[in-house]
This record gives sequence, structure tokens and C-alpha cells, in this order.
Amino acid sequence: MAVALPYYPRKYTCEWLETLRQDTRVWTDLELGIYGKNCFPDSDGEPLGETDWHIKATLDTLQTLPQHYSDRPDVYIAADNFIYWDEDNAKRCISPDVYVVFGARNFPRRVYQTWAEGGLTPSVVFEMTSRGTKENDFEEKFFIYEQELRVPEYFLFDPEGDYLDPPLIGYRLQEGEYLPISVRNGRGHSQQLGLDLECHQTGLRFVVPDTGHMLPLSSELVEMLETERQRANTEAVARQEAENEIARLRAELDALRGK
Repeated sequence: MAVALPYYPRKYTCEWLETLRQDTRVWTDLELGIYGKNCFPDSDGEPLGETDWHIKATLDTLQTLPQHYSDRPDVYIAADNFIYWDEDNAKRCISPDVYVVFGARNFPRRVYQTWAEGGLTPSVVFEMTSRGTKENDFEEKFFIYEQELRVPEYFLFDPEGDYLDPPLIGYRLQEGEYLPISVRNGRGHSQQLGLDLECHQTGLRFVVPDTGHMLPLSSELVEMLETERQRANTEAVARQEAENEIARLRAELDALRGK
């Protein structure tokens, strides 16, 4: 059964909240003992996505947004790595499908530690909701993004269209709690990104509101570059043929003048 708006997470008990604040249960004490007290693991062995659709939606988002912000060295965009926000407790971590941090330097990281980034936390988070993640996306992750990391915008996208109704759901942090973002005809707006988000078949696309221009996917960019290359080659061949024809005519003219 699909989750439909308006949806709010369950009424948490004080005991459950305190447990969550102290232990997100990603790492066991044994694992941390193996890694070392001051080590922050960078992998849990889980796959990038539950299905091909989820993997594609994640990769498309990860590739499209960096292209849009390619002139911004202060925008960090990552997928499926761990965010740690407590220097003294490595169990307090979370791994968003995709997230954007404005103000953070753009360079590769094994993990993202908020205390090493001047306290910066994600500005926007995306979760590609699936059969196996829908409850966690609306409960534990919802709480962490809202109450622990204070992420201004949280978007959930269901590539299969089976678990969310509508397939794109968004929340914006207002006065300390998430309130639903209006999504009409499969399109919502991200104030943080300054872009519209649109369901497009099994994919999530980004649109510039003022122009209606849809940001191209990496595959579309490759196709555009190939088309441009072919056009340039065609023009080069035509230019060479024209130059050859001019040379031939000049030769004929010179021959006639010689007579």
C-alpha cells in the first residue's frame, strides 16, 4: 500500500527518541571495536539501490546536479556515503541516497563529518523510496533529518510509483518541524536548489522555473556532444569541398589565361 499525503511520522516515545539520539544502530559495538574507537567507518556493505530504477534515479541525480553547479566550488554533492554529526559517537551516522551541502568545499570525501565542515549539514536530502526503505524513510531518517541534522528540505521519490502517492513527496523545515511541500501534477519546488523537481516516467528531473529548461542527464549531454561533433565534422567536410572547388576553378582560370 502506497504512503499518501498528508503523512507525518509516528508519535515517538521519549525512550525511542533517546535511543535514536544515542545509537542509530548502523554499527555494532563489535564492529566499532574492530575499526577502533576513533575510526568512522565508510561502508556498510549495502548496495547503492534496491533495484535498477533506484540506482538509475540516484546516479542521474548525482550526475545532473553537479553539472548545474559546476561553477560553484562551495557546493558539495554526494551519494550513499556516511554523514557523522557526533565526534564522540560513531554510531550516530546516516547515509542519504543523495544530498547537497551549500557552503562546503567541493572535493571527494570518504565520509562527511559535520564538525570538520564548520558545522555545515545538508541543505537538501533525497531518498529513493523502495519496498525495503519506505518505513525507515518516514520514521528514523525523517526524524534524523528533521531533528538532528535540521535539513531544510527533504524529498522522497518512488521510481516504481508503488510505495508513495504521489511518487514525489517533499518536506520543508518550518519552525523546527517538517511540513509538506506542495506537489502538483508531479512537480514540486526546491527553495534551496532554486529548481523545480518533476517526476518523469521512472526518473526524477530538475527544471529551471523561469525558463522551463530541463537540466540534461549525463546520457543526454553525451548525445548532444555527439550531435555537435557530427555537425562540426559535416561543416568541416563541406568547407574542405568548397575550398577544393575554389582551387579547381582558379586552376582552370589560370589555364585559360595562359592560352
